[in-house]
Amino acid sequence: MARLARRFLWLLRRALWIAGAVAVGYGCWRCFNAPIATAVVWWCVGLPLLPPTGWLFGRGRWPALGLGVVLWFAASLLPGDHAYGFLLRVFGSFIACSSLLVWRTLWNLTKVESPGL
Repeated sequence: MARLARRFLWLLRRALWIAGAVAVGYGCWRCFNAPIATAVVWWCVGLPLLPPTGWLFGRGRWPALGLGVVLWFAASLLPGDHAYGFLLRVFGSFIACSSLLVWRTLWNLTKVESPGL
C-alpha cells in the first residue's frame, strides 16, 4: 500500500511541475497579448511549483520569498494592473506553496523506516 501511495505522490509531483511550467509559459505568452501585470499572476502561481521542494522549503526559502515579494509589489507599479491584482498574486503563490507543503508532508509520511537493531 505504501508503494502505491508513493507512486501516486510521485505522479502528483510531476503533474504539479507540469502545471507550473505551463503557467509560466502561459504568462510569458500573455506578455505579448495583454499588459505585463496580468502575466505576473501566472508567474506567481507557476514559479513556486518548479524547484524541488527540498530547495524551496530549505535553503532557497529566502531567495524564493524575495522573488515573490518583487513579483507581488513590482507588478502593482505596472500599467494595466487590476485593482485586486496584488491579492490574486499573493493568493496564487500561497496556493502553490501550500499544495507543495502538503505534498512534501505526505511524501515524508510514506517513507519506509529502516528496522531498528
